[in-house]
Parts: sequence; structure tokens; C-alpha cells
Amino acid sequence: MHSIRRFRSNRRPCGLDFTAAMCVVLGGLLAHEAAAAPPRPATAKPWAGPAGDFQRQEGRIVGPWWQGGSLGAVYFTGPYAQKLDAFENVGQTVAEALGRPYREIHKDDLLPSDADSNGALVYPDGTARVELFLMPGGNGHKTMKDIAGVTDSRTEMNKFVEHRRTPQAAFKTGMNYLGCCGGFFVATSGYLIPNTLSAGWELWPGKVQNIGPGGRQPFPDVVFDPADRKHPLFRATSNGVLKNMFYSGGPIGVQGDVPDTEYFGKYAGGAMSELVGDWFCIAYRPKDNGRSGRCVIATGHPEVNHKDFLLAMAQYAVYHDYEVPRHVIEPGKPIEAVAGDQQMQYYCLPVEQGKKLTVTLTGMTENCDLYVRHDLPPTFRKSDAKGTRGKTADETVTVAKTKAGDYYLGVHGKHSVLNGAKYTLTATVE
Repeated sequence: MHSIRRFRSNRRPCGLDFTAAMCVVLGGLLAHEAAAAPPRPATAKPWAGPAGDFQRQEGRIVGPWWQGGSLGAVYFTGPYAQKLDAFENVGQTVAEALGRPYREIHKDDLLPSDADSNGALVYPDGTARVELFLMPGGNGHKTMKDIAGVTDSRTEMNKFVEHRRTPQAAFKTGMNYLGCCGGFFVATSGYLIPNTLSAGWELWPGKVQNIGPGGRQPFPDVVFDPADRKHPLFRATSNGVLKNMFYSGGPIGVQGDVPDTEYFGKYAGGAMSELVGDWFCIAYRPKDNGRSGRCVIATGHPEVNHKDFLLAMAQYAVYHDYEVPRHVIEPGKPIEAVAGDQQMQYYCLPVEQGKKLTVTLTGMTENCDLYVRHDLPPTFRKSDAKGTRGKTADETVTVAKTKAGDYYLGVHGKHSVLNGAKYTLTATVE
């Protein structure tokens, strides 16, 4: 059971909010006087994620993404992160609530470099390296320009398109995305406004009309449809309402007819009439790709005064089944491959009953572990046999008398490097 936990801070409440909403992206972070945060929602309840093991589902093997190995949650941070973290480290708190590893990354980490030829978001084989990418707040359009190294979006649109290929590849192979305000815009495909050139990462294929004016109080309430009462996000509200939602100029005019998209909550009342009736939060996961991540984004700033809802967004982004990628290995035919840091790569081998199966892992340039399991992919806790001697020692795993069916071999880059550790995997059946 992963419970929704409140944000913790080593400081006493200071009575201040931040207009860029505790942003960690490249946008202004300004002190802003605001009304006291509303009380903790009485109806906020935790809910369990999916089972911690793989299972068969309609001919597929699915399971929680993190069982395949990952770097956990990453937090996109810019030059204003120190101001934010002096108050509270949003990224670390989200990661702790999910029970995941945590890492901060900067704009330079998102692109290939001499130190990391793949960029921080994908492994050497092109699959997702991180489980959750968190980007709250900031000016989304300016953030995109800065990350892509663009000075004029009208003449350098090709740089936008080229830059977003890596996050798109990560999303299609399991990276989940959580964004607020400017982080909402970064996830979109840009503006609906005619003759306006703009582009986000297009993790969600929809668009927005504009960026609305923010900072005027009273802030609007967000009202949810009672039909969503059983949904995890609804349960993180107070009877279907988020009072006085902090808003500082996020996207408005959210496109409302995008396939595979769930829409949650609409703005009501407050000093910003432009927001009334507009969607507050959406969740998107393409149904035609069982390996894709889920994108959960909000136009306002729940991280400021509705932190339980932000954690609910993070949990909903992460807790879904993920189709396990696996390669075929033939007996007696070695496979040379590369494992990224903390990556688990799976191979499948059909074996008859009563045979002797021997699997060897050799030629490692960094420490890799070997796991073997019948019928389902192995996990760190569930396997029929494993080789975990450490360092670069060869690993050999033997199953003396096999069961009939598929055997799954897992190679884990336990102490690998960003650009990957080479290894040779061989399976023999006697």
C-alpha cells in the first residue's frame, strides 16, 4: 500500500506562497502573499498501486513499470531551485511518497553529451530510463526554448522538433510525466492560436488556446464531476472541490476532445473569469501502446496549497500496468548487448520439460546480475535462480530439471554506467 503523504518541511510555516508556484523549471520564482492554505481534505484516502509482480493479461505480460529497473523519479530543476528547496523539496517528497529513488536533472542532462551519449531520459537501447518526470511551474514556452537552445521559435522550429524526440521516445517506452502550469504546456503540442508557432514535447497530442493572466485573488475553486467519485483523483479532493486553487498564469482553453484523454475538474468563480468552465487536470495514455507511460498534468498549482492532490496525480501517473518488453534468445547462440544503469533487460526461451538449462553471463565491463524464472519475468525478489556475485565476475545459473514452457532471463545493470555496460548472454539446453 502506497499512502498519500503530506509534504514535510524542516521549517515552520512562513505564511508565504511563491507565484511561480514552487517551480523548479526555468521561470521566475517570486515571493507572493497569499491566503492561508485550506485544511487537509477530509475525504483524501490512500489507494494501492498494482500488484508487485508480473501477470498474464489477454496474451500479454504486464506489471508495474518499476519492476523492470529504473532510476525512479527525476525532478527537472532550474536556477530557482535553491529558493524552492529552502522551503520544501517537491521532487524528493513526491519520490518518497511513491517509494522510489530520486534524482535531480538539469536541462543539459536531457540532451546527449560526451559523458552520456543517450541523454538522461533513455537507456542505450532507446527505452525509458526514468519512471516519473516531474516538471511543475515556470514559463512553459520559455522553458522549451531554453532547453532546446532556441532563440527564435519562428525560425528555429526544427530545433524544437529535434529536441523532443528523446522525451517522446522515453514516454512511449514507459516514462510517466507529471506537470503543473508551465509543466502542462511542455507536455502539449503547442497553441491552438492561428499563425502561432509553438511546440511542447507533445506527450499529450492536444493543444491549449493561450496562457491566462494569473495572480488575482480570490483564486478560483476547482469543481469535479460527481460521476468521477470513485476515481483516485476525486478522492484527493474535499467532496469534489479544491478550494482556492493557486493559479499563476497557466494554460487556458484546453482542447477537450483528444482521444484517450481523461478530463478532471473545471474552474469556477474567483477573480479570473477567463478560467471559468475550463478544464483543470487531464490524464493521457495512448491505448494502442501497452508500453507507454501516462501523462498527468494540471493548469494550476496544486503543489502550493493542495499538495495531497499533487501526490494523487503522481500516484495515478505511475500506478498502471506496463507491457514487459522481452527479446528472444536461442539455445547455444550468444547475444552481445549493453545494459544501462539500473536497467533490467529480459529474454525469453521456450524449454521442454525435464531438461537442464544453463545460462551464463560473461564479458561484463561493469557489474551485472543474472536472474532466471519460469513462466514470468524475474524480479529482484522473485526468481527460480540467480547469479549475483558482484563486480565483473562471470555469472552462471543452472536449472537442473526444467518445467515445460517459457523461461525468462533477466540481466540487471546493477552498477552499470550511463552509456551502458557490455555483456554476453548464452543459454544452453541439454
